[in-house]
Amino acid sequence: MTVMAVTAASSGPTGDYTATSLSPSGSWMAGGSSGSFSWAYPITVPAAVGGNAPAVSLDYSSSSQDGRTSAANGQASWVGDGWDYSPGYVERSYKPCAKDGTAGSGDLCWAGQDVVSLSLGGISTSLVRDSVSGTWRLANDDGSTAELLSGAANGDEGGTGGAGQAGEYWKITTRDGTAFYLGRNHLPTGDGTDPATNSAWTVPVFGNDANEPCHQAAFNDSSCLQAWRWNLDYVVDPHGNLTTY
Repeated sequence: MTVMAVTAASSGPTGDYTATSLSPSGSWMAGGSSGSFSWAYPITVPAAVGGNAPAVSLDYSSSSQDGRTSAANGQASWVGDGWDYSPGYVERSYKPCAKDGTAGSGDLCWAGQDVVSLSLGGISTSLVRDSVSGTWRLANDDGSTAELLSGAANGDEGGTGGAGQAGEYWKITTRDGTAFYLGRNHLPTGDGTDPATNSAWTVPVFGNDANEPCHQAAFNDSSCLQAWRWNLDYVVDPHGNLTTY
């Protein structure tokens, strides 16, 4: 009896599967006290007719996977484990109804209008509302202004009571006049017939206290869809050039 062993070659007529060095088109960084590895893969975008074309890249960070357990949300992003792409967003936090007087509930309840944060252009900060004038500012006030607007067809029901308004979205304006629209869902100057960007992400939220959005006499009737994240979908520069993300 003859015994023969077959091993796969690293290359063949259909391709080469040998290990390669990291692509020079990307950028990477490793080591340091954290011991994490990060990688950025740039995406080529068409040149803009007017204004500047956006810089887009897919980013990986090994540290984003650290510490994940069965008790944490281990769902991968739409790009993959450790990878992400997000040009910017505003996020509002809600609180468990079980900690807001509704024992045994696993739902989310209104935690106030002011529990919002911004991640945009390499900056992560809270948004602070002036209780007198109602205007919004960045916590690390760099001169930018924030506006919480309403009336967008983005799936945010908002509610009829308290501070809630249907179709809430954000407009961030920097000192040079550049305007960032988050959660607008349609062109800021259009009639709503353009393709939706689906930039506003919603979740059922209960208003279990008086003067809260969607509050009704019965708890089961007090929920409506509220936006928890408004993603960046449009940027308008001071010359009126619009960039769609």
